[in-house]
Amino acid sequence: MDKFKNYFQKAFDFLVIAAIPLIIGTLPLADKIMVLIAGEEFKVSGVVLQILIFATAIIFVNVIFSYSIVIFNKQRKTIIAYIITAIFALTAYIIFIPIYSYYAAAIITILAELMIFIFNFVISTKASGFIPNLSIIYKSLGASIIMLGVIYLMLSFNVIIILLVSMIAYSIALYLFGGVKKSTIMYFMIKAP
Repeated sequence: MDKFKNYFQKAFDFLVIAAIPLIIGTLPLADKIMVLIAGEEFKVSGVVLQILIFATAIIFVNVIFSYSIVIFNKQRKTIIAYIITAIFALTAYIIFIPIYSYYAAAIITILAELMIFIFNFVISTKASGFIPNLSIIYKSLGASIIMLGVIYLMLSFNVIIILLVSMIAYSIALYLFGGVKKSTIMYFMIKAP
């Protein structure tokens, strides 16, 4: 169990460190990212990306809880959760997509992923008796706010340059806030092939 808790905490920290800047960085850059990926005619879909990035981040963090459910052989308990979520999502899609189009689809997707996350979180923590330390969330948020400031200062630049500089700014800020330890960085530098 000690080994499980140690690995779980490290994986949770890593996923949060990746998920929070993903959301905060995408919000001001969604239009530019869509133009870069799909062309100028898809610029308007930046709004949908701004919504869906929340679902992506939830899926990201949810992975660790869903895998821990498998580790403790509690998959059967998730069946009802997935059925409830599927019924909710399907009903909401049928009702709201004809009225609100892709905005409804995006928001319902977030709600469905959030439901699955809550179910998995409850099942996982009950099975393992372990809730991860959440302090990394505050450190990542602080570093992401600094990154956001860098993004706004560079909005007139090319999106690729903004992304590269903002990732560097986030990494430095996260290190200064104690979100990543020097020993962890050294471990990966030495172990990397």
